[in-house]
Amino acid sequence: MAAREGDVAAAKVLLRRGAQQLEEDRPVEAVRLLGRALAKLFKHESRHELVQALSLCGAAYERLGLLWAARGTTLTAASIATSEYWTYADVTILQASCYRRMKWLELQLGRVPHVLAWHEIDRATRKILAQQGYEAKRLGDGEVDFNGILGILILRTDFWQLKWLSALPDVLDGLELYVAADALRYTLGHEDAMPEEITKGDADRDSLLKFFLYLRDQPAGTELPPIPLFCDERTLTFSSIVLGCRVTVECDNEQPSVALAESILAALEGLLASGLVDRMVAREPRLTIRVRKSAFCEAPFSFELCEENGRPHVEIGCGAFDPNRMSPEAQGLVKSRLCEFLGTILARVFVFADFEQGLNKFFGDDRAMERAIAFTSSFVVLGNVCLL
Repeated sequence: MAAREGDVAAAKVLLRRGAQQLEEDRPVEAVRLLGRALAKLFKHESRHELVQALSLCGAAYERLGLLWAARGTTLTAASIATSEYWTYADVTILQASCYRRMKWLELQLGRVPHVLAWHEIDRATRKILAQQGYEAKRLGDGEVDFNGILGILILRTDFWQLKWLSALPDVLDGLELYVAADALRYTLGHEDAMPEEITKGDADRDSLLKFFLYLRDQPAGTELPPIPLFCDERTLTFSSIVLGCRVTVECDNEQPSVALAESILAALEGLLASGLVDRMVAREPRLTIRVRKSAFCEAPFSFELCEENGRPHVEIGCGAFDPNRMSPEAQGLVKSRLCEFLGTILARVFVFADFEQGLNKFFGDDRAMERAIAFTSSFVVLGNVCLL
């Protein structure tokens, strides 16, 4: 197909096949097919198909439990979809779809500030689409569930964090997240401020406790982290489990360290998403990574693999640069360094059953490094959306 009609035509075939594999609940095969299509679709005339392919690839990652890769891929889709607004001033249903998916992914990751930011963008987009004639009820599908599940996450807040959240209920009310706001008010001890829909005329402590215990114990809570992350500490810790290895990344709570930590986890998950069918396994149970700001590292970042308590540990020195405004040359340098990093981790922490055959298929046929590096990063793409 590529020889007869060109790369875009071949990529559209891969896109259809990938969608079929995902529909048949074969997410690994969907990732492999869609990953091969992404680079071929990276053209202006096929940008809509690229957004669809990225969204489907993100859904496949999510189904595999690889939330960082799903977030990075969906974020790239959102950035490309948002370019329609910057170029043509168009607000589209593709944009709304990406923004909605992003807030659900951040909810599963437990990062409350990010959830609220994406929800605010999603609300504004849906209002504009409703004014354009789209059915408001259909645009709002899933909002009740989102509101309730955010409330479940809020109820898991540690007591020591509550003193910082006294103003948050009003913010949640302003975003029409009333269940989450009432859950936080109850957690803060404002039992007298509960609405009649909850108390039903009976505002005693036992009835309120039963209601919020019932909310907390809903099955949807199994998809959430044990506590919410408000991202207000000096250092942040992100984690993932990839092929049996728990990967933990600790970073300074400032840019570009956070973007680099997000991109590392997303790229590692995206690279190894098809690892099980490629007969790969982790030889180490744990991998720790520390991202530190450094004025002396080789730009844009440098890394050193060492041992800590007998387990692999990576020290990363991150230079000072704006992750949302990078030249094409700087972006290429970051991707090249990420490629070196992933190659180092792959050789030290993971093994193939058949090294030569597996490596050729992994990097050749499936283009795993390309889908991991080029379409999961937080650099530049986040700024393209957040400027809204």
